[in-house]
Amino acid sequence: MGNAELVIEWGNLDRLFQSMQKVDAQSVTISNYFSRQVCSKAGFDYSACALSPIADQLDTLDGYFVDMRKLFQERWDGMVAAIAVTAKDVDSTDGAINFDFQHYLGDMPAPAQVFPPLSVDYESFPLQDPADDLKEPSAGEDRQKHDKDWNAVSSGYDGCRDTINSAIDRINSLGVPGVDLPRLSEKSLQEHIVFPLSGNYRKIQGNAEACGFVEDAMWTWGGNFSALSGKLVAAMRGDVQLALFAHLNLYNVVMKSVGTCVQAGSVVFDGIASMSEKIAVAVEKALVVMGKTLLRVAKKLASRVLGFFGWMMLAKDLVTRGIAAITDIVDDVRACIEIIDACFDLVDSIKAWAAAQAAALDAFKGIVDAVTQLPMATVGGGLGDLGPVDLPTFETKLGEITYNFEGDPVATGGLDDELEDLGEDYPEVPDDGDSGDSGDDDSGDRLMAPGPVGEPSEFSQGVVSA
Repeated sequence: MGNAELVIEWGNLDRLFQSMQKVDAQSVTISNYFSRQVCSKAGFDYSACALSPIADQLDTLDGYFVDMRKLFQERWDGMVAAIAVTAKDVDSTDGAINFDFQHYLGDMPAPAQVFPPLSVDYESFPLQDPADDLKEPSAGEDRQKHDKDWNAVSSGYDGCRDTINSAIDRINSLGVPGVDLPRLSEKSLQEHIVFPLSGNYRKIQGNAEACGFVEDAMWTWGGNFSALSGKLVAAMRGDVQLALFAHLNLYNVVMKSVGTCVQAGSVVFDGIASMSEKIAVAVEKALVVMGKTLLRVAKKLASRVLGFFGWMMLAKDLVTRGIAAITDIVDDVRACIEIIDACFDLVDSIKAWAAAQAAALDAFKGIVDAVTQLPMATVGGGLGDLGPVDLPTFETKLGEITYNFEGDPVATGGLDDELEDLGEDYPEVPDDGDSGDSGDDDSGDRLMAPGPVGEPSEFSQGVVSA
């Protein structure tokens, strides 16, 4: 293949190769972001999380993007090699430039080379950096109406729990047969109950937001392939240049299609985040009832256990009557346990719904299907083997690849019903007004207990009324 068929501006060709390597490296940046943000498990990273089917599916999604990038790499390396083979043939025929092509045919570093002055302003088609589009997702926000008392119950729970546990330890220390009250969990309400059931909806919102950023980056990256086609015009002239020009613009179309698929998948993450918050709202509502019941337990314990005279009387009563001496306290504790059990009874339904969403996320495999449409350059062949490309026909074929991100509406509907039932099953338990007779003026509202126990100020100050 000689000068009659292809004219090369060698300085511009070397700059073209450098730009192609830069565009190649940008794929790694996007892929790493996809793995870190779109496939982030931060919203599901809780022990025995009911949304584990979705978390497991994220590994598959990450694999799809890695496969997509590998397919791109194969085709892209083939195209770079095709340019090098063709240019090497021209150089061998003309003998005008001793160009080292090994750098573009293998992994060896290229030596310093001196070329004639550039005949065209090569930077007329500057490359954009897709990394500028890959922003950190926001911290997320509440998008649904939460129980007005939830924050107070959640933040006041730790102090109330510590007080109750101290009193339980004191009762159990008597060693009365049949009196062995369980301690409350040391974990917070969110960590122990809400997030294991619902996941962290704010962080899951970040998965959806990251999909949009990946789309922006893929469109920026796709535009760089068209920029390369502009740089190509400055480096080569001839019939084979036209085929390469079309192929570079194919990459633009394909990468933008990949970005569109990723953005389409954000609707699933948005739906997961929405249901996650709905689960959290229902569970929080039930736990508010539980928290207020615990406050009532704490008041009773404060009057009967933590005051000196009250404790002396209760200890005597426990020895003579056993568990019957604290039946009202035991009943309240059992009511709290029933509420927690009802929350965890949702696990199977939540997992079924999560499995349906995980299946919907599998549509991300469309990004692999899109890249397989790119033609593969013949190994060892030059640009003459690329063949002509009908871009409109190619775009039509690419458009036929569908991305079905729809979940299972049956699974979703069933969970909706159970969440509504959870909210209706546990109305507020009114305070029975039993303050007892502690015999200690300082123990009325302060939830005092032996040892280093903090005061649940938000509860005792009436932020939440039992």
